[in-house]
Amino acid sequence: MINYKNALDILAEQRELMIEVQEIIGWKTGLDKYFHCKAHCFAERRGIGSYALVFSDIREDIQGLWDSPEACEKDRQANRKGVEGIKLYSILSCESICAIQVGRPDIPPQY
Repeated sequence: MINYKNALDILAEQRELMIEVQEIIGWKTGLDKYFHCKAHCFAERRGIGSYALVFSDIREDIQGLWDSPEACEKDRQANRKGVEGIKLYSILSCESICAIQVGRPDIPPQY
C-alpha cells in the first residue's frame, strides 16, 4: 500500500526537479543528468528513493514517445546513480555525490 504522505513527497521532489530543469534550459545540453541524479539523491536521503524511481520510470516511458530510447535510458541511469550514491557516499552532500557519479557541469553555484 502506498503511503500517501510519501507519494506527495515524491510529487514535490519531481516538481522541484522540473523547476530546476526549466531554469537550466539554454545553458548547455547534458546538464539534466546531474539534476536527475541530484533529485533522486535527495529523494533517497528522505527515504523515498524507490518510489521516485518508479515515478521517474513512468515519466521516462512517456517522454520516450518523443525522445530517443538512448536519451531516456541515460536519464534512468542518472536517476539510479542518485539513489545508489547515497549507499556509496552517505556522508557526502547530494551535490558532491552527483558530481562523482555523473560529473558536475559548469553551472551557477546555487545548484
